[in-house]
Amino acid sequence: MGVLPSGVLRFLTFSGAATLTHNAATLILPGAANIVAAAGDTAVAQSLGGGNWRVRSYIRASGQPVAVISDANLPARLGVVAKTITDWNTALDNGWYMGSGAANAPAANTGWNIGTVEAHGAAGYRTQTVYDFVNATAANTTIWRRCQNGGVWGAWFKIQWSQAEQDARYVQSSTALLQKAYESAQQTITAGGTLTLAHGLGVKPKLYIAVIQCTTADLAYSIGDEVAINPMLNTTDATVQAISMVPDTTNLNVRIGANSSSLRIMAKSGASLTNITNTSWRLVFRAWA
Repeated sequence: MGVLPSGVLRFLTFSGAATLTHNAATLILPGAANIVAAAGDTAVAQSLGGGNWRVRSYIRASGQPVAVISDANLPARLGVVAKTITDWNTALDNGWYMGSGAANAPAANTGWNIGTVEAHGAAGYRTQTVYDFVNATAANTTIWRRCQNGGVWGAWFKIQWSQAEQDARYVQSSTALLQKAYESAQQTITAGGTLTLAHGLGVKPKLYIAVIQCTTADLAYSIGDEVAINPMLNTTDATVQAISMVPDTTNLNVRIGANSSSLRIMAKSGASLTNITNTSWRLVFRAWA
């Protein structure tokens, strides 16, 4: 770069590979380490006078850092092993920590705990997550978490992360549970009529139900009200006021009672069992498999 008066700046762009060798007097480099330049890298060098230079800035074309930070230059909490502590209340900065019998650990974890701290930008706000790495199993991962808000630590609470822990919370079935559902569109209630409704479940449904939905106010019911139907409702006379549902692997096969009022339901007031007005209601069928 030559001999120039002190303070003069040179702006450099490298056209190919080159090695800059650090020298504490003649060529002072960032990080006091040699730099292997590549095409497209740029640098700003300042003359110190007498042919001596300091590189004030070096930017790689790749966007990578000039040098990798060595493990020795990292704080213990970010090192190759977790930082050992004796009190979890002192683990405040981002990083990894561990301690055996450390104060303020989860009461259930009396041995070794290893964990992380996530610190917020504002003082007094952070989260700690720890687990007993010696005794942790799939059935009990021994993971605990607590949060600090405004400098005050909350209580530790347990976290269940493994599949085994999740499975243990629920009743397990050896057979397939209901996994598919079908709901028909509203169907017109036609005295003596039949309906063949393709349910698309692929198998014969295990559970099915019929409801009627009010479309015009009737028997004190309002539009939108829904009433479950007893399919084989008995009446006090010889008329047939009921429906039958016969499912198969493809369809719900429905037959509607022949009476002009095809169904009887309890009035919304509960005062009587009363004939519906067919045109004031629509049938809807649901099935599960």
